[in-house]
Amino acid sequence: MFNKRGFVITILLAFCQHNSYAEVAETAFMATEKTDVYYILLGFIPETSSQIELKAPAIAENKAVVPINIKTQLPNPTRVSIIADNNTHPLVAVFDSSGFTSDSDSHLHISTRIKLERASTITVIVETSDGAYTASTHVKVTSSGGC
Repeated sequence: MFNKRGFVITILLAFCQHNSYAEVAETAFMATEKTDVYYILLGFIPETSSQIELKAPAIAENKAVVPINIKTQLPNPTRVSIIADNNTHPLVAVFDSSGFTSDSDSHLHISTRIKLERASTITVIVETSDGAYTASTHVKVTSSGGC
């Protein structure tokens, strides 16, 4: 998981330097609605951006390991969150990239796998120094093995 300059992205909860954000993130992970996650993490519902590319299979063969690829050319990304609407607790992951410097030709790329309880809309929030933006896609599942 790295951007094109080779910086490593770490999961926020494993590398949080600010207890206040760790507490906010813990509350967000316990939320049961996507809009609650938005308000806990951001205080508002972010706008959709065409500068975020979210790739996931239209139909996942195994809901326990659904591959997700996120790319963005938004300048100065600081945090990326992944939400699965139909999971009991929709916030799946938070990645912190605040140590990165970014210019107009750089981009952030994250590849990971998530668990789904059932078919769901996957939403990615990319926070930048200028605001927060989202992209979404729907994933259907065909087998067991998720949450």
